[in-house]
Amino acid sequence: MLIIISDLHFSDGSAGDHNVRAKAFTQVFLRDIISVVKNDPPRKVTLLLLGDIFELARSTKWFENPDGTSFEMEDRPWGATGRADVAKYESLPKATESGRPSATEIKLLEILGRFPESGQRGDVNKGSILEVNWDALEFFRAFPSLVTQGADIDIPVEVVYIPGNHDRMANLYPSLCREVKRILGLPCDDEWFDHEYHNEEFHVFARHGHEHDPFNCSRVGSMNRTSHVQLCIGDILATEFAVRLPWEVKNQNGLNKNTKERLVKQLEDLDNLRPLNSAMEWLYYKVREENTKVAQKSLDRAFDKVAKEILSVEFFRTWESPDTRLDDLARAATHPWLRWLSREILTKLDTGTLLGFFNSRSDFGDSGLENGAFHEARYSKPEVKYMVYGHTHEPMQKPLDVRNYREVMYLNSGTWRNRIIQTSKFDRTPDYISLKQMSYILFSKDGGKPRMDMWMGTRKEI
Repeated sequence: MLIIISDLHFSDGSAGDHNVRAKAFTQVFLRDIISVVKNDPPRKVTLLLLGDIFELARSTKWFENPDGTSFEMEDRPWGATGRADVAKYESLPKATESGRPSATEIKLLEILGRFPESGQRGDVNKGSILEVNWDALEFFRAFPSLVTQGADIDIPVEVVYIPGNHDRMANLYPSLCREVKRILGLPCDDEWFDHEYHNEEFHVFARHGHEHDPFNCSRVGSMNRTSHVQLCIGDILATEFAVRLPWEVKNQNGLNKNTKERLVKQLEDLDNLRPLNSAMEWLYYKVREENTKVAQKSLDRAFDKVAKEILSVEFFRTWESPDTRLDDLARAATHPWLRWLSREILTKLDTGTLLGFFNSRSDFGDSGLENGAFHEARYSKPEVKYMVYGHTHEPMQKPLDVRNYREVMYLNSGTWRNRIIQTSKFDRTPDYISLKQMSYILFSKDGGKPRMDMWMGTRKEI
């Protein structure tokens, strides 16, 4: 049996409370898995965590230290220190620590959390991903015993983890690689994590999928570890824009408490917006919804400050990719949110740089991933029938091709996070709706015959 889930994005909660609760795994997911195991006992059970399990980018800890002092830009992953760490570790053959940790690495361990020798939550640093999500992560450590005891069967059960783009640094630093293994209850060897997974029994090939997204993979088409650990523009947008904007509003004076809390909460929902290339429309929508000049001016100030900070990042200023689409810039040229930009910013930037930032496609969409899956399937082993990705948060099943009577499908494992989805544009003023979703892919056998099931659940509070 093979179960695939992805994009849980366990975070430290500093940029908003978006974490999946443990009961979603213990009361819903586990019950279904045990039921299938009992119905037709498999020889082995594998739970594949297909990337973006840990959210290392979206944390306000990248802006400030515990004592309230500023955490400098140069020590962030896209600063000089972080880029130097990539050069230091990218070709390291084994996940073996050496030398003093950098400020970037220390901050990452603060965000992730170190698994304590005692195995007790009380001994984990407060406000870390591990501490905040202790119960949910404990589920994965205990998953093998939960399945065997729940189904009353003695079979091997394993958990396999593949990093995505939001947790790519777990495969850059040996210290983070080790901590992730301890957090998930995996063997603590000195091997790096793989970036792809093959299962011959069920004809499955899986990877996170960001490898086909030029905004979240530095070298599209290159699938080795060196390319996976490189800095990408999506990292900067996730932290310096989506996280920093509400953080700046929160630290402003002049807003009453209720208005500020409401506006910050709305801005923190950028974390769940898909696709992220509609971020500017979302912000414009929220300002219109707030309908107060004080709130709009507050957002104006925060937006200008965030834009200036991002434009000061050397990696951002020099970034370019032959894989991005210039027609996106043309469509953005007349967008109403341009009125937000201060004259100071408008006079300092050329149009290409400006629009390239504000309309960058942080999520390339399933069209890009479908194309990647089609071409990967062509060159993969002939027995592969299912190309499985995550990344886009959009659960999907799409027939790709039929090759010598072999049906090939593209599957996307979706997410367990809330999703904010844009409504139709029939009235030319799109709105947004929030949905709670849970999805996973299950490969099993029924009467000895292999089958694929895709489970998608949606909950809407009325």
